[in-house]
Amino acid sequence: MKILTANKLQWFFMALAGVGLCLMLVFMFVGGNQFFDYRALQRQKSAITVENEALRQKNLETSRLVDRLKNDMSYIEHVAREELGMVKKDEVVYTFGRQGKGK
Repeated sequence: MKILTANKLQWFFMALAGVGLCLMLVFMFVGGNQFFDYRALQRQKSAITVENEALRQKNLETSRLVDRLKNDMSYIEHVAREELGMVKKDEVVYTFGRQGKGK
């Protein structure tokens, strides 16, 4: 049995590490397209994160609107007048129709 010197042993482990690295790269790029699947999943995650942030902002705005509708009487009055066409008691509303051509 031969005794390996430190230099030969070091070269052996370096070669083994190199072969392992090459195998890892081959499996990463060729073996079932995992690398490309991973990149696609990263892009999908980024898109979902952006959409999630937009939904958070919309949710925050909706929460603020609900809070105003529950607690702010002047805002409730504004909504009732603008969106529902309501008026106060003894208030007169004048509406003017559009005139068509030739009338």
